[in-house]
Amino acid sequence: MKKITLALFCLVTTIVTSQNLIVNPDFQAGGGSLNSWTFTTQGTYIIPPATIAATHGTAAINDGTGDFYASLRGENGCLYQKVAVLPSHNYSCTLVFRFITTRQTSGYGYAMETTTPLTPPDVTTILNGSSSLKSFCTTNGGVWTEFGSLDNANLVADPANYTRTFTFATPADATFVYISVGSKGAVSNLQLNTVNLTDTGALSINEVEKSQFTVYPNPANNDVTISNIQGDFSYKIVDVSGKIAKSSTKQASNTINISDLNAGVYFMEITNSDNIKQTTKLIKK
Repeated sequence: MKKITLALFCLVTTIVTSQNLIVNPDFQAGGGSLNSWTFTTQGTYIIPPATIAATHGTAAINDGTGDFYASLRGENGCLYQKVAVLPSHNYSCTLVFRFITTRQTSGYGYAMETTTPLTPPDVTTILNGSSSLKSFCTTNGGVWTEFGSLDNANLVADPANYTRTFTFATPADATFVYISVGSKGAVSNLQLNTVNLTDTGALSINEVEKSQFTVYPNPANNDVTISNIQGDFSYKIVDVSGKIAKSSTKQASNTINISDLNAGVYFMEITNSDNIKQTTKLIKK
């Protein structure tokens, strides 16, 4: 009986203990670095047409106590990490900041890689890296959450605002996910303390069935129909630049008219009533 009890205890412990999948999640590696992250090189630029100089980029900063954090500044403070994931699994990602002042499209999110490899934007040298990351995430099966205009002074009273968590389910052909954070706007300053990505378990059979939405016909001229979805749902159709071309927050009909879209390639993100998301490439003829 003791052996059985011990075995059950070990099994439960294995299930509830989640390993962080992020490498160098607290930027402490090697005495403080951005090792294992792709990031913007630190630099100083003049922001036209203004004449003031602003520091832009990303760096690992020592807070004076030996604790390092990632500093994302200005128009091009960006970083991301490519992480291997399992197909048809649930994941949770938590970002803990120590300082937030943001404008414009500053935010965080993820892009999903399947059996077709992705080519992420070169955020290491270009300005407007945050906008590039946003487009990369929203057109590749992921989402991008913007902070909006936030000032650190308004967040200090509620430290919970420094912790941001998002969840996602991987499709059946998932291979990697790109966990991404970026700043935009000359005054933006994000101080990222830790990143934690955990696998919270395989999708249930019911969840897998619900996540397998099908959009047809594809390519299409006028109407597309979404199969295997019940009740109200939301959708957005995004072009390759990341601009939303068509959307609805409460769609009752499974048939959507796309005749008003220009011919080209789009990405259609569908979210059902259980908050299960799926992104499908859509071709408008």
